[in-house]
Amino acid sequence: MGSTDHAMAGPPADPPLLASGRRLGGRYVLQRPLGRGGMAAVWLATDERLGRPVAIKVLSDTIAADREFLSRFRREAKLAARLQHPNLVQVYDFDAGQRPYLVMEYIEGGDLAARLAAGGPLDVERLARELLSALRHIHAAGVLHRDVKPQNVLIDGDDRARLTDFGIAQLSGATQLTQTGHVIGTEAYMAPEVRDGARASERSDLYATGMLLAAAARDGAPAALWAVIDQLRDPIPDRRPATATAALAAVERSTAGTGPAVATERFPIEPPRPPARRRSLLLLAVAAALIALASATLAVVRWADGDGDAGERSGASAAAGDPSRSGSANDRGSASGDQEAASPSDGTEPAASAADPADGASLNDQGFALINEGRYEEAIPILRRAVERLEGSGDQITYGYALFNLGHALRLAGRPEDAIPILEQRLQIPDQLETVEAELAAARAEAGTGAVDTTEEPKPEKEPKPGKGPKPGKGPE
Repeated sequence: MGSTDHAMAGPPADPPLLASGRRLGGRYVLQRPLGRGGMAAVWLATDERLGRPVAIKVLSDTIAADREFLSRFRREAKLAARLQHPNLVQVYDFDAGQRPYLVMEYIEGGDLAARLAAGGPLDVERLARELLSALRHIHAAGVLHRDVKPQNVLIDGDDRARLTDFGIAQLSGATQLTQTGHVIGTEAYMAPEVRDGARASERSDLYATGMLLAAAARDGAPAALWAVIDQLRDPIPDRRPATATAALAAVERSTAGTGPAVATERFPIEPPRPPARRRSLLLLAVAAALIALASATLAVVRWADGDGDAGERSGASAAAGDPSRSGSANDRGSASGDQEAASPSDGTEPAASAADPADGASLNDQGFALINEGRYEEAIPILRRAVERLEGSGDQITYGYALFNLGHALRLAGRPEDAIPILEQRLQIPDQLETVEAELAAARAEAGTGAVDTTEEPKPEKEPKPGKGPKPGKGPE
């Protein structure tokens, strides 16, 4: 009788408190705590359905009782779960019920704060690219981080930076103050305007990134990179780069050996370190401006002499700009746009654009977004242009992402035979080769030239980043 009653009662209820062995959502078994903060506790757990470790962030009781917050949490968690990038910790699942929680990718290894405390080796240039690439991705999706700091940057087994805690506890549409009147974020990395009560913005995320990079660089970064770092953490918002895309382009220029990078047209960088180089930096900037002016003048003279007709010029300019660019003057600067429009056209891409890694990265982003929307045929020409602009630019990682995304789009569009040579070319870049090989095997199988045994569809690669694996175009996981 007792056993019958027990059987009819069903499985025992979950324990009321978080503890090892508790099951959430009928599939996630808590193993041990990983950390705790004022808003949530993070646990290592096992996903019994997929047989893999996960990290579960369980929100505090105080937050769980806030119905408005839960509504935002539900909306933003859905968005975060769709974001995939090699430098983001992947969000797998969430539950906004009585005990709200978020299920995330488990990253073995410590965070950046621990790495800095231990004084271990750190590639600051790579870190800058990876974090700015991740921010560019979440900002494009309408998400602000609001709490970029070393504790929120995990370092995986490949020494790749993985930004976490984005868009959930710090929501893009959330009120700036908490119920207790405290500003959301960590004061040491908080932009001055946010500390004074202004709303968070892309530029405040960039300020925090600049402060983080300064802490990571110490005295171990070249002067050109320090110039960008100092601009990111400028106390005046309008003197910071307008977007993460602009900041990433500045980092690429600084590390390519082309001298100090200027991320905004109106506010050239004059880094406070080292003081002895300020005059030479200013002279370089003036020289670059004079060269650009001379080039633009020569292009206008050639046009006036009849080297090409206005109709061809206008068409080429539109073709080089509209569908393939982000269209942001902040990202590229009005000067480069005017120069490109004045350049003679023979039906091919202008040479300057072809070598512009920032522009190629923007094209790759657009192609990646179209793939995610299932618009494969539309993505193909944009990704071809991304490949053309990135080839020979020196940005091998982003070039690899664009190649992968192009091959991926061709295969999904039912053109596996066209995808094969693109993916074979992608194999020459040593990054996330297992993902590339799986995609190539799938293309060969569909084209009838080989067999395939894959259990999971590769994901398109999204943002550029050295260190960010060759996710399709930007990051297969």
